[in-house]
Amino acid sequence: MQKVRKDPEPATKGSNGGILPLGAIGSDDLGISLYSTPPNVEVSIREFEDFTKDRLKILHAIDRNCSYDSRLENMPELRPKLAKDLSECRMHMGYPLLKDQRDSFLIDKAEFIRRDGISHYALRLAFCKTRDARDWFLRQEQRLFVLRFDVLSPEAKEAFLESSGVRCTRFEANANLSL
Repeated sequence: MQKVRKDPEPATKGSNGGILPLGAIGSDDLGISLYSTPPNVEVSIREFEDFTKDRLKILHAIDRNCSYDSRLENMPELRPKLAKDLSECRMHMGYPLLKDQRDSFLIDKAEFIRRDGISHYALRLAFCKTRDARDWFLRQEQRLFVLRFDVLSPEAKEAFLESSGVRCTRFEANANLSL
């Protein structure tokens, strides 16, 4: 299960017209996962069908918009083309922009994690029969992950990688120029 961080700073309404300062939510991983453990939940047949159908739709949309050898670095450029599909299939989360969206954000995130895990593992089983099917599924899942990971804040990316056991060191762009 994903950990939900508590927000130490209360949201205050100020001159920003109700816009939510990101604070601790800005370092939230938005429910993305490396799928290290399968979900242990009960799900109705209808939900199972809906979740897998929606995920399959977005994977096919990604496939249609990418060439076979598209580089993962170019995936963020496809976001505008895929935004409608991601939204319709409920396979994407975003940070809440308004203060009154904060409570619903945590509920939406929990539902997203449930939907995402169930649909991923269901399709993982469905596509394990042949090597070509596995390769196609893995390629589309990588692309979906890159689309999701790209919208995270730098702090959220760092926290996600650390919680996933991936060691990384942040560097500043101008420090890299001196090399």
